[in-house]
Amino acid sequence: MKIFLVGFHSKVGIEVAKKLAQNSIDIPYWIIGNYFKAEAKKYFPNTIFHHSYDALANKPAEGVDISNFMPPGADMIKKLSECESSLYTMMAKVNHTNVDIIKQQRLFHEYIKYWIGVLDIFKPNAIIFGDVPHFITTFVLYHLAKVLNIKTIIIKNARGIPGRLLFFNDIKNYASLNAEYAMAENKNVSFSNLSAEMQKYYQEFTKENVDATVIYQRTMNKKIESAKVFPGKKRILDNIKNFTLLKTIYYYLRMLFNWQRMASLEEKYYFGWQLIILKYLWNRKKNKFRKEYSSLVSDVDLQRDFIYVPLHFQPECNTNPMGGFFEDQILMIDILSSALPKGWKIYVKEHPTQWYATRAQTGRYKGYYRELLKIKNVHLVKIAIPAHAFIARARAVATVTGTSGWEALLKSKPVLLYGYVWYMGCQGVFNIQGVDDCKKALEKIADGYKPKKREIIKFLEAFEKISLKGYLESRFFIKELDWQDNIKNVTAKLLSELSAKS
Repeated sequence: MKIFLVGFHSKVGIEVAKKLAQNSIDIPYWIIGNYFKAEAKKYFPNTIFHHSYDALANKPAEGVDISNFMPPGADMIKKLSECESSLYTMMAKVNHTNVDIIKQQRLFHEYIKYWIGVLDIFKPNAIIFGDVPHFITTFVLYHLAKVLNIKTIIIKNARGIPGRLLFFNDIKNYASLNAEYAMAENKNVSFSNLSAEMQKYYQEFTKENVDATVIYQRTMNKKIESAKVFPGKKRILDNIKNFTLLKTIYYYLRMLFNWQRMASLEEKYYFGWQLIILKYLWNRKKNKFRKEYSSLVSDVDLQRDFIYVPLHFQPECNTNPMGGFFEDQILMIDILSSALPKGWKIYVKEHPTQWYATRAQTGRYKGYYRELLKIKNVHLVKIAIPAHAFIARARAVATVTGTSGWEALLKSKPVLLYGYVWYMGCQGVFNIQGVDDCKKALEKIADGYKPKKREIIKFLEAFEKISLKGYLESRFFIKELDWQDNIKNVTAKLLSELSAKS
């Protein structure tokens, strides 16, 4: 069997690939970040490695002859229209050289041409993605695989439940989880059916005042760190004290005048000092967004009827592609407002990461928050108020795909969900595509509907059966899980998925 690997740029990923190869899985093509490329190449000398930045800049992988690749026709481009609609906003976050929209469209057609040619040469039986495909070129590859009926396997860390991996085939459909949940309909549902680990998780995060926000997000409420051309006074004094000043100056100067490559639509290298200036300008822009938001927040009454809407950090996978058309969060809130019962309010809270994270300056625009406030019954709320305080009092939580929706379910609050995420099939989630869907959901919620704890336990039981305790990336490391056992478990699950009928 032949497979393509997309991602797997980690030590775990490389070890899993080695185990797959030991089980007669051929890996002729691997899209990987440059940091782990050299390491992977040691074990796979016959594999074509494609640096993800090269793929983005429409640069073919070394060893691939593109001279006979055919351009796509109108029929194929039409089949990829949904892909194209998401692609241009994906491009915005890496458009560092101001590529014109007409050239962006040209790049899209070139991506199609390249991947059709590559798929025709190597004819893989499956493509395995180490995350939801959201890097521009791999997103095109994913959609092409769907059109050409090539099996796709996506591995995703289940945000909201630590240490669990999900394996699925379609970014809009968590078929295995939903099927397992449906099978449990007539079964005896009991808290005791959950593992001791899952029982502890449920008991901890259903407490009234406990913040169920995923761990890696709890430290995100930081100030924007200004980019500095020179180190701060404290750092200089520390280096003098530790007799490391000359050494530090050497490394700092080397950083300033070394070339560094950025992910970009056109191959682009910068000196370190140029990147410092860019980051400084980007931080200024983010600071303006923060000031605009801060000037518009209002006091809130948590005793009245309201819907809580925590905004997503953008650009990010959770809104594009997982949100579909609702990558536009203002559209989501506009639909919610149009369906809102009389007297209800919408409390909108910005994600703190939006004001300091890399690329975050591309996720908002001047006047974004003022435009939100033009929507009837919308109020911006202070970042300092914890999410669980809103969730505890809200009639419902509205989100594109956020973990706030899962946190709400754990607290028996209904969820208005606009995108595609692992918990979308759980009872208590209303999947919204337009005003009519939203009105029906809100009418039910206004009548007092709340998800039953029995349903959450049933869903957790189904989740536990189909998910895998493990990780692909070091940031999701599980200290209780042996390194070799993790690799063995992930490999076994992939082999099972590869042998399963589509």
